[in-house]
Amino acid sequence: MTLILNLPADLENRLATEAERHRVTVDAYALDLLRSQLPGNPESAIALLQRWMNESSDQEPANDDADWLTSAIDRDRPGQRPLFPSSLKGVTW
Repeated sequence: MTLILNLPADLENRLATEAERHRVTVDAYALDLLRSQLPGNPESAIALLQRWMNESSDQEPANDDADWLTSAIDRDRPGQRPLFPSSLKGVTW
């Protein structure tokens, strides 16, 4: 199938720059982008999940961030009952 696209100049330049950086033709790079981004391509989803897993295993858990977030949610709730009571920390959340 032949597909003709009229790209804005800035997008054309970005595509050409990335193709050159990957040392492939613009056509080959555009085709690779389409293959990786269209639904039905589990390889890209698997690769993304694997990258996230690798990144998160390299880092310490962000307990301070989680504590801040849960306390902010509880503080801003209209009701009096907290969603994240400290007595259940580590048990249910």
